[in-house]
Amino acid sequence: MDLKELSKINIQDVFKKSSGGAKGRERTLSSVLGLEFGSDIVNAVRLKKSGAKIELLGVDTLPLPAPNDDTMLIPGELKESYAALCSDFPESIARVFSYTPEGEYALADVVRSSLNVDDGFRVGGLLLKEARKEQMILGVATPMKTVERMLSLFSEGPPALCSLELSGLASTSALFFQKGRETHAETVCVIEGGASSMTASFFVDNQLKIVNQLAVGTDLLLGEVEKALDVDAETAVDIAQGNVVDISFIAQKTFGVLSKQLSISKEFVERQTRSRLSMCYLSGKMALIPEVGVLLKTALESPVEVWNPFEPFILPEDGLPASVQGRESLFASAVGAALSSMES
Repeated sequence: MDLKELSKINIQDVFKKSSGGAKGRERTLSSVLGLEFGSDIVNAVRLKKSGAKIELLGVDTLPLPAPNDDTMLIPGELKESYAALCSDFPESIARVFSYTPEGEYALADVVRSSLNVDDGFRVGGLLLKEARKEQMILGVATPMKTVERMLSLFSEGPPALCSLELSGLASTSALFFQKGRETHAETVCVIEGGASSMTASFFVDNQLKIVNQLAVGTDLLLGEVEKALDVDAETAVDIAQGNVVDISFIAQKTFGVLSKQLSISKEFVERQTRSRLSMCYLSGKMALIPEVGVLLKTALESPVEVWNPFEPFILPEDGLPASVQGRESLFASAVGAALSSMES
């Protein structure tokens, strides 16, 4: 399942301008800086295509630009001509829906109508399944104010933005680059869980069936740990990630509704496709909290794997920085954003 066309649709006017000419948006790139804007930091990954393989040139966490900053500062070791950006973008919408065509139609108009958004949103659509009577479409809508803010940070360049997409969708590009062959005949759930939201995508034979966006994340759980155990924020993080203190009752209370929604989606996909969910792949901040994996395993009745997005790459001679080791899953979306814009 390749979502790179959707990210190009969302940014094609900028890519066209920066690449030069009407054919600019069709240009492929051999090296890209992937940036994921989180709630408190920016995860950065610099990738280069080397023959049939991908080389990791750099990885780091960068500070978020202040609200009054108009430039995103990039360290020298991460400098690239083009950057692929992703974020969970508050108020954004991603949904798979069916559409019965009646003659010719503009995909963007169908997405805007189906997602019920006005001109305050930039929309993009990707045709997942084309049939005479019914088409399956992935539609995405992102608030224009957020898009404009991101574009303003890169208005001078370099780097120039070449794509702009949702973190929850970007992470799937990284996953299927690495595991696409083994998931080809499987039913899987891909979850990207951040500080304030999570995206759960269900795939059958690498074809997207459902996208769930939920406004729950690690911040909610950590806040409940603070209150229940009467500890400060830093201690709450240590407890949640340490797997020493039992916080299962807190996780169940906090994510109970989430578990139910995921279970319903899983059962729907299994009935619709007559298949069984074989694996849940987890990345993002939620992947650092062991109790989340336990909760997901119970809700989805399947194994949960926290995966390393750097596994298939050529790594630097000195390996990954110590600050990244054990936290590789945090960079899944940044990796996916870069891959989506690179030469295939």
